[in-house]
Amino acid sequence: MKDYNKRFYIWGVIVLIVISSSFFLQYRNNNNLLENNAEHMTEISVNVLNEKINNWLNNKGQLINDAKHYIEMGELTDEEILQYLEVLLIENEEFFSIYYGTKDNTMINASGWEMPEGFDLRKRPWYKKAVKKDQLIYTNSFINASEDDIIITVAVPVYNKTEDELLGVIAGDVSISTIISYVKEQQVAEKGFFMLIDNENHILAHPDFNYNLNNGLPTIEEKFGENSQINQFKINETKKVKLNDKEGFFSYKRVKNTQWYLANFTSLEYYTDSFNQLLKSFLFAFLLSISVILTFFWLQNKYVIKPLRRFDSNINPELFITLILNHVKACNFNNFYQCNLSPNG
Repeated sequence: MKDYNKRFYIWGVIVLIVISSSFFLQYRNNNNLLENNAEHMTEISVNVLNEKINNWLNNKGQLINDAKHYIEMGELTDEEILQYLEVLLIENEEFFSIYYGTKDNTMINASGWEMPEGFDLRKRPWYKKAVKKDQLIYTNSFINASEDDIIITVAVPVYNKTEDELLGVIAGDVSISTIISYVKEQQVAEKGFFMLIDNENHILAHPDFNYNLNNGLPTIEEKFGENSQINQFKINETKKVKLNDKEGFFSYKRVKNTQWYLANFTSLEYYTDSFNQLLKSFLFAFLLSISVILTFFWLQNKYVIKPLRRFDSNINPELFITLILNHVKACNFNNFYQCNLSPNG
């Protein structure tokens, strides 16, 4: 009886250990899966939006390239070039102006702006960079003169194809408000955000920033603090960080052909909310299993083990054996199997 009880309780403990271990392993595996999924989604999201921004920039660059090819097609008068640029400007409202600066320091500007006396367009960053790179370029972002928008200049050199001689540079100032809208409005997760940063750590776009451009652009340090972990990030890196007391994954990508960096932060809260619901279900099932097992032990102990113990303690083995032997002797040996083996038989 004692061996039976011992084995019974050992098996009970083993069952509890197996259930507890399964629960723990399930929790750990799900937690690892959750973090891997969050990291993967963060990286995918920033790549998707990065591609969208690249397509937008390429579209603006293609328009300037088309204007370059139009001018290079043949000898056009200044008036013909101006009319062409004016049509482009009307049809593409995201451009503030489209203009053509020649190597002789003359400008044809569709917006009507005229160069002041002593102004040398050939010393302007957009002109110098386009000539130096000898290809389509995008300048750094800057606040426009009226301080109400953030713009970039798209520029490309123009050549005389027959003589391979530089004629000038055609360029356009374009608002990046569309890009800012992409970044501010796009959210892959309810508790995450995108952010567009320039090469001087100024935040060009962030979902909870309403800029007062008269005060300039805010910096990462102003938003997240000087000791922010995101200041230590490398390009094309995705890491687990703590940002504004929230733990999550941060991905940091360079925007092609620009001096911008696109970042995405995905808070683990977004994933843990649903995971916690699943965890509660597992915990409920675990506690229910424990309750069932403990109830079974209690019933087994009350209705099986205790009665057997009482029965065992009330039996006199010597007397029981003596009664059996006497009964056997009293029976006819040949009819042994027909004997009544009860004490009164």
